[in-house]
Amino acid sequence: MGKKSTQIFNLGSGNVSATSFSVLGNEKIKLDNFVQKSFQPKADDDDWISQISECIKNISLGENIKGPVYAILPSNKLLIKTIRVPKVDIDKQSKIVSFELSQKMPFSLDEMEWNYQVIDDDGIEQEILTFAVKKVHAEKLSRVFFQNGMMLKGMYPSTILNHKTIESYQDTKNYSDIIFGNFGAKSTDLIFHGSTGFLVRNTPIGGSNLTQLISDSTNLTFDKAETLKIKQLAKINEGNTENRLINDQLQVAQTTYFTKLGQEISRAVVNYKRLKKGKLPQIFFITGQSSLIPGLTQFLGQCLQIPIAFLDPYKDLTVGKEVNRDDLPKISCAISESLSLAKSIFFDEIDKIISLLPQSSLLAFEQKKKIPLLIVASILFSFTPLPIYFSIDNDVTNVQELHRDLSSNISRNNQLINSLLEKQEKLNTYQIISNRLNDQLINLNQFNHLLYRNTKILDSLESLLQDSVVRDLWFDELYPVMEIESQYFSKLKLCGRYLVRLEENDYASPDDKLNSLIDKNTDQQHSLISAIKDLSITDHISKKSFSIEGKGDLMNRFYTQFEIEIVLK
Repeated sequence: MGKKSTQIFNLGSGNVSATSFSVLGNEKIKLDNFVQKSFQPKADDDDWISQISECIKNISLGENIKGPVYAILPSNKLLIKTIRVPKVDIDKQSKIVSFELSQKMPFSLDEMEWNYQVIDDDGIEQEILTFAVKKVHAEKLSRVFFQNGMMLKGMYPSTILNHKTIESYQDTKNYSDIIFGNFGAKSTDLIFHGSTGFLVRNTPIGGSNLTQLISDSTNLTFDKAETLKIKQLAKINEGNTENRLINDQLQVAQTTYFTKLGQEISRAVVNYKRLKKGKLPQIFFITGQSSLIPGLTQFLGQCLQIPIAFLDPYKDLTVGKEVNRDDLPKISCAISESLSLAKSIFFDEIDKIISLLPQSSLLAFEQKKKIPLLIVASILFSFTPLPIYFSIDNDVTNVQELHRDLSSNISRNNQLINSLLEKQEKLNTYQIISNRLNDQLINLNQFNHLLYRNTKILDSLESLLQDSVVRDLWFDELYPVMEIESQYFSKLKLCGRYLVRLEENDYASPDDKLNSLIDKNTDQQHSLISAIKDLSITDHISKKSFSIEGKGDLMNRFYTQFEIEIVLK
């Protein structure tokens, strides 16, 4: 087996890296070269593409990179949605996903290049993770690579590659529940990986947020604040107290950044714990260049109370002689996504990873590659010797006979064409009927999904009525709150009453009866709210009210009236 090589561009929010990998036979993948260009992150997408374009041009010229390449897109430049759809045949799945996704996207799907991956399947419903990027942005990036002599073969979401990193990393085999964090410049990707699937959370906080806080407090430029962030914070964490004023400003900025980051990560962990019914991740693997911020690992360990470990890509990798050994610590936090993509390319698994490269751009650029060859062929043909053309005069008779034969063939072919046109008209009619039947099938699937959802809601409410903890409960009215331009309702308002039973041994004297009645009522309130929160249909409770007088009559008839609004999942 010959040597394989590939070139991967990782387009980050604040930098662009180009990594060269190769592999020979069944040996380990080799890191041949790594180069990176950084810039100040911009919020505007057009500004970001301009910065990316300049970095790609400089890297291509400096490293003489030509030919086929692959690109990775950062998660904060993508629209990422998780949806649940009924399980259908694979050939119908795309239409169902398209319909559901069109209800959630802020833009028309015609303006987006999108793709999806199934992340959970219970046999009835499937959980789908979708990614989308504006077509105009994807086409601009494709054009940048082509203009610099490269042919872009695919654009892949970084989130999917982060998950593949967890799946292939040997150190994760010893744990059943893992949290993986890729700390970038503008955002942090969190992936919770367990035996039953994985959960993705993207937090809009990255290393550039800390740099901006330092820049604002010290009145330094962004580039100088970035340098100060790494060097001076490292000294502070080592106990160096020189330049007290700068140190105090840096510590305030660091504390503010860590607090916001800790809140986002803790919120994601709590959500995962709720879904896993109290189960927490056993270890936190981290990577990304912002993971090198001094003090981050200690803060995460104290915040989450679980072990923190850096991802070590060199366990699956050999390093070429051309790579500067002094840069290896920094490179290790920047190549996990590129390495995962390289493994898929080398081991023929690239088709299993979803790509956001517009196929129209790929075909157009392939055609443009052939233009120089056609021009050369035309020039060569123009120099064909002239005597060849003169010999045509000697074959006039043969040409006339050939003309008669062709005329006869044309007549027969015209008859055949007319017959084919009639058949084509019938096929068009069949196609129209087929499209109508397909539309009816989609409507039927949507109705089945709606029916299943409503049945699930009714089953949950019935289980609430039969709950042994929440006793003597009945519903008077149910109010579904419909979404705008949708057949689904997102909220459910419950109005009902529950009976408060008071036994004689629950109070010592008649004077204590009122207090005991109020205490029992409070307990039943808490039990009811807790039971509703635990329902599989409940995302959270948005409103609740309880009435012991007026609509309710706790003191005389021993019942309380309630109104609770549930936001459905």
